[in-house]
Amino acid sequence: MNGEPSPPSPTDNPVDGEPIITEPVTVTDMVLIVGPDKERIPVESSSLKAASRVFAAMLSPPWLEINCKEVPLPVHDADAMRFIILTLSYDNENEFVNRLRTPQEILQIAMTVDKYHLRTALKFVLDYLFRQAGGDTFRPFVVEVVDREDLIYLCAAAYLLDRCENFSRYALDLLCYQVRSFTALMNDELINSILPAKFFGRSGSVVLLHCLAFLFCLLQLSFSTYPPTYVRTFGNARFESG
Repeated sequence: MNGEPSPPSPTDNPVDGEPIITEPVTVTDMVLIVGPDKERIPVESSSLKAASRVFAAMLSPPWLEINCKEVPLPVHDADAMRFIILTLSYDNENEFVNRLRTPQEILQIAMTVDKYHLRTALKFVLDYLFRQAGGDTFRPFVVEVVDREDLIYLCAAAYLLDRCENFSRYALDLLCYQVRSFTALMNDELINSILPAKFFGRSGSVVLLHCLAFLFCLLQLSFSTYPPTYVRTFGNARFESG
């Protein structure tokens, strides 16, 4: 007003007048100690509580002491948990988040998502992971992207998360291209804990797998004929369209 120069803005560079770009800083107030190697993953507890009711209960009294700043999770997969924490923190430019995931890693992520009820919070992240693994409607066969021996892990991940369309595609490719014996697959402790025994049929028979893949293909073609709330059930999984 009196011809005096205005004070510099806090975002102005005092040298050349260009604005200073300040990188956002993630505020962390807790550390998860994950896996047998005790990897330390700093987290913002409020974001975890907002994303998952399981985390909300786990990171609050009486389950957690008020002054406790470290939470041990010894049986969890550290890489899967780190991936989930980074995506919940919107750290999408992180190299660890953007690298290609193997089917085994996708299954570990799916198991953690299922355990902590994060399907809604990470819906679009899961969509991306399954597309990355070849489970989209524009790719004729998943084996163009994924090793044949790894198809069973994608089947298990899709089954665990009730992703009907992805599961039907993986089951069909598993039927056509599986190179390991189904008896060996049944003896895989991790796979056997997720997929029901009826998935493999009696004594490793593929008869039920034939029927299963065919059934899901028919349902996939018939999605448009059912109302949005139509529910289809197989084994312990529950699939909903719409």
